Amino acid sequence: MEAALGRRLDTGGPAAPAQPRRIVGQGAAALAAGMGVGRFAYTPTLPLMHAQAGLPPQLDALRHRFAHHLGPLPSRVHTIRGGN
Repeated sequence: MEAALGRRLDTGGPAAPAQPRRIVGQGAAALAAGMGVGRFAYTPTLPLMHAQAGLPPQLDALRHRFAHHLGPLPSRVHTIRGGN
């Protein structure tokens, strides 16, 4: 756009120093915001969606057990085996 206005673009100088902590912080904040929206927007509607899909109530308990108890298992095994 600056070139269209008749201004010279500076392309020969060194790039601005990267700020990795700032970028990571912004990414973490965006991820937290997205997860927060998903948690509080979709969780109350989950029983309704299950009922409309015709899923039995027992499946809710199984899903809950799996998600909260077995979900972190692969991460724990990876850590125990010396993963980074």
